Amino acid sequence: MRRKQRARGGIMVAQTRTTGKRLPILTIALAVVILAVIASAQWPLQASGTTQQAPVIGELSPYQQSITAQWSHSPEQESREYLVQWKTTGQQWSGTNQASVPGNARAHTITPLEDGTAYTVRIGAVDQEDATTWSSELTATPGTAAGAPAGMRLIPLHKRIQPRWNAPADGTAVDEYIVEWKTGEEDYDSARQLTTTELQENIRDLENGAVYAVRVSTVSAGATVASATLSTAPVPAREIIESQIVENYQEDFPWVQQAWENQPVRVAIRGKGPGAYVLGFGRPNGFRGVGRGISVRLADWAYRGHTTVLHELAHHFTLDNRAPDNEEAVAAGWMYFSQRLKGHCPVGEVYADVITFVTRGEVRRNMAYLMRCPEVGPKATPDAEAVAVAKSVMAGEIPEWFNQKYTDENGQKNLDAIWSDLKRSNYKRGAAYMMRTMYGGFCSFKEANWAIGSTGPRHGNPWKDGGCTWRQPQDLFLTTMETGLKLDWEPPLYQTTPDVTHYLIEWRDSGQQYDPSRQATVPADQDLTYAITGLEEDTQYTVRVSAVNDSDTSVLTDKDGHGRSAEAAATTGKPNAPAVTATGQQGQVSLSWTMPAGSDISLAGYLVEWRLADQDYEEDNSKTLTGASSTTTTVTGLSNNVEYALRVTAVTDEDERGTPSQELRVIPNGVPEQPTNVQAVGGRNSILVWWEPKPESGPPTGYLIEWRRGANYEPGNQVFVPGAATGSYLMEDRAGHTTHHIRVTAVNDSYESVPSEEYTVKTGVPGAPTDLTVQVKGPDGFALEWDRPDPYYPNNPDFRPVRDAGGDPILDADGNTVPQFRYDINIAVAGTNDWCYKGRYRNVSRGNSTLEPGAIWLNFTRFCPGVKPVEGESYQFRVRAAYVWLNSGATKVVNGPWVYSEPIEFNPAEDADSE
Repeated sequence: MRRKQRARGGIMVAQTRTTGKRLPILTIALAVVILAVIASAQWPLQASGTTQQAPVIGELSPYQQSITAQWSHSPEQESREYLVQWKTTGQQWSGTNQASVPGNARAHTITPLEDGTAYTVRIGAVDQEDATTWSSELTATPGTAAGAPAGMRLIPLHKRIQPRWNAPADGTAVDEYIVEWKTGEEDYDSARQLTTTELQENIRDLENGAVYAVRVSTVSAGATVASATLSTAPVPAREIIESQIVENYQEDFPWVQQAWENQPVRVAIRGKGPGAYVLGFGRPNGFRGVGRGISVRLADWAYRGHTTVLHELAHHFTLDNRAPDNEEAVAAGWMYFSQRLKGHCPVGEVYADVITFVTRGEVRRNMAYLMRCPEVGPKATPDAEAVAVAKSVMAGEIPEWFNQKYTDENGQKNLDAIWSDLKRSNYKRGAAYMMRTMYGGFCSFKEANWAIGSTGPRHGNPWKDGGCTWRQPQDLFLTTMETGLKLDWEPPLYQTTPDVTHYLIEWRDSGQQYDPSRQATVPADQDLTYAITGLEEDTQYTVRVSAVNDSDTSVLTDKDGHGRSAEAAATTGKPNAPAVTATGQQGQVSLSWTMPAGSDISLAGYLVEWRLADQDYEEDNSKTLTGASSTTTTVTGLSNNVEYALRVTAVTDEDERGTPSQELRVIPNGVPEQPTNVQAVGGRNSILVWWEPKPESGPPTGYLIEWRRGANYEPGNQVFVPGAATGSYLMEDRAGHTTHHIRVTAVNDSYESVPSEEYTVKTGVPGAPTDLTVQVKGPDGFALEWDRPDPYYPNNPDFRPVRDAGGDPILDADGNTVPQFRYDINIAVAGTNDWCYKGRYRNVSRGNSTLEPGAIWLNFTRFCPGVKPVEGESYQFRVRAAYVWLNSGATKVVNGPWVYSEPIEFNPAEDADSE
């Protein structure tokens, strides 16, 4: 990330670097100019119109590669700025070697210069008319005095100055350092003594804007050896933040300037500690502002200073709708982080931390909330999605996450989904206000505020239909008759003035306007229903119902000018559409429907039609059902796995067709077959499940994986995996070392298969070793052979893989890595439970350098000290495995189940004979 260092708000007496070009003017807005350089008695009174008097150079202080010039000037002289010029012998005065300093400065350090070269210096006072009056000239030669502090610099802070220095470059033995400071021409009257290890000091309780000279002297053998002197002025806290932080980031991250400047920010002092700043932001309309503490040494350029201030500015940027240029983007960010964190972390703090993280160039230091919130990424590092959302918000763009989540298949925004999620977001009222104009605007903020705090489907989206639907009569429903319409409605949800005393009913056909000759009124305290009669048959009418006040029923708006009317249309003599449901089955679709609501018309039956999804309706693909009560049928002879469109239309006694039902899309299918061969194996915090899919049966649209840890399967403990041929799924975010019982069910749009047999697995624990065999191996012991646990977890990032001699992973037949295991081996006399082991466990690395099974030679006497196998006695072995973790300190080792061998008689002679 590129950052620009700016001159504004820097050190009052800047260290000017000679570059051969005209140097930049260093400016700083100081609250008060307080500097008494020379007592006024030293300067004669000037009458109006007298010429500008020249400044007087009081001293040139040479240092290593620098010279500090100090001057005085009459307090009555109003200089806009001072020009400091310097030249070597033989050079002419020019603007090349020149620096401009503020009009209240009385000292300046010129650097870098060449040690041993004499420089002549003069000071010019520039008045308000740009006239310059020059001082006399003084000459000095830079070079560090023997024993003087090296590398001295001053850090200007709020009401304090922090001098820093190094030990003398020539190795002079130092007893102590003396730090002195003064203002103007007064003598040094304030001093502190520091030990030889103290190479900095904080000079406190100074006055912002006043120029202070600071002198650091070395004391050796009881005498002052040499000194270094510089001058600067303490800087108000607001200017420190503005110059060192805001201006440092605003070019690459404009949000910083928006947060700082778009709303006045008050910088106050909290407590007496150094740098204890408080950013106090104003309160936006209806929402809380920000008051946060910044208790750090900002001007030290520490990571913590920048991080803390940016974090608090990010609060202002995300909380105050007046700060961001695009407040809608900020609101989308509130929705994202609310959904991402799910109540596990403070949303506003994490939101501010992620913005700060990106602005700071992905520096993780002092990101306290990110460190405690792995939901957005591990180790205080937000993941790519969270960073992308933050970058969009900071750039004033709606995040792509928002567009993808809330855009439907038709490319339209799902306003109901947006409003539903917004109501569950943190800072929901502030975010809702920020988004108030996105989709045509709210009817009013008051109404949206009422809606966002209300529950239930009727307290829905204030963006719909201009956002004023709640002021209108609700649920207007028309019932068609042969020559009339019956109306039913509910009162407005949101009551405004003037009060609703009546409802005005108006109607018209497609060629008419609303007219007083076609209207009626219904009192608001009576049943909200009305019948319009005497209409033309088979004609479409539009009906308007308006909430009005009897003082003037022609006024159809409230006091704010928002409409209070609802409209609906219907055709007389024509049945409405039935409400239809459909279920796909093997080669057929079953339909059922209700009689058309809102139709007071005699019906003869129904017309059922179907077609392939990419074809038109044809008479051959239809059938007629007689009787108004015939509300179910089955369409047979269809193809499986092919999409069909179906609809139902009511037919009158006069063979008039009504409005067709909503078209349904259905894919005929049957009952999927039960998944088989379900297996699972646990990782550290994950479970890999696989099964044998049955893609031809049903067919399934996917598989439902369910798990339980208690006695019953719970509805929330499941996941749907799409795809008829899908045969595996990785369950993540599982608790470590916990037992899960898992089953798999094949499902499609109509049916579910019988659940698979249950498989039990434990995270972080392998299965049992397989194919354990034992043979007698001579007079002292046995040879054991087994294969690794099966199934195993391929390509698991938490496990150390089987490797060859060169350290490279050995891949199985499918090209996957295979985890390493450690094994415990026990032995007991057959029929007893007295298992012999050495030091409790015996860890064996067998099989971790090859995928082939191999025998383990086990010397019995060494395995069980002091015990020899008894000839003719039978023995039994057991073996279990544990994972070898990639990071051995990442988790504790938990062993899997034992596998037991068959009893074997110890008979070394037979073993020898067999050889």
